[in-house]
Amino acid sequence: MAAKLRKREEIPAQYKWDLSHIYPDDAAWEAALADVLASGKKFAAWEGKVAENPRQAIREYFDLNQQAEPVFSYAFLRGETDNGDPVAQGLRARASQMGVQLSTAMSFFEPELLSLDDALLAEIAADPAMADYDAFLRNLIRQKPHTLPAEQEKLLAMMGQVAQAPNHIFGMLTDVDMSFPPVQMPDGTTAELTEGTYSQFIRSDSRDVRKSAFDGIMTCSRRAPAITPPPAMPAWNRWKSPRASTTTSSAKCTRRFRC
Repeated sequence: MAAKLRKREEIPAQYKWDLSHIYPDDAAWEAALADVLASGKKFAAWEGKVAENPRQAIREYFDLNQQAEPVFSYAFLRGETDNGDPVAQGLRARASQMGVQLSTAMSFFEPELLSLDDALLAEIAADPAMADYDAFLRNLIRQKPHTLPAEQEKLLAMMGQVAQAPNHIFGMLTDVDMSFPPVQMPDGTTAELTEGTYSQFIRSDSRDVRKSAFDGIMTCSRRAPAITPPPAMPAWNRWKSPRASTTTSSAKCTRRFRC
């Protein structure tokens, strides 16, 4: 019989990710999320004014990104612990939405910065007081020919969650709803095959293990309880988790872009 991977609740606490050094609980994360969104609205006041004080605008741009990083990291790691946990997936989805909101709110920044004279940008990069940002400024100048006008950069930023949808739907399908045949091990036992364990098996010294893993990952069966659709309903609707992700992504696209 294949060795089964344990569920998260079956694993001793000492072997689980400890996220309390980021936030003690989800309530603290909620408060931090609200603070980041408020900071994003405050930073948006720089639109059309970056040239007035580019050094301070750069500092506040980085401060906002640093403030947002733990908010996103906590939600992402919570989501990665269990793709079947709706609460954790909700946090990750909201963090993703936060990222899109911030990217949209800050989309004017780089085009405005690049509208300054190259000599002034080089001067700022060479300023000892701006040493923490010189690499950013050098890369920004290098990418100047590929930076779009502010309106177009904003449009791309708004597409963030829509662009992420295929990868998220795939993850929900393979991590939650699909199961794979067990891998045959050299000692005659079997081991559970998942998207996560596949990379381990495909690097095995045993060709038979590698072949078993490869063949297994190319087939699947439905792990989640069946959703029996009406006769007219397509088979796709039997896959509950990716169906929900697809519906959510479609709604976001329709609401934002009328697509």
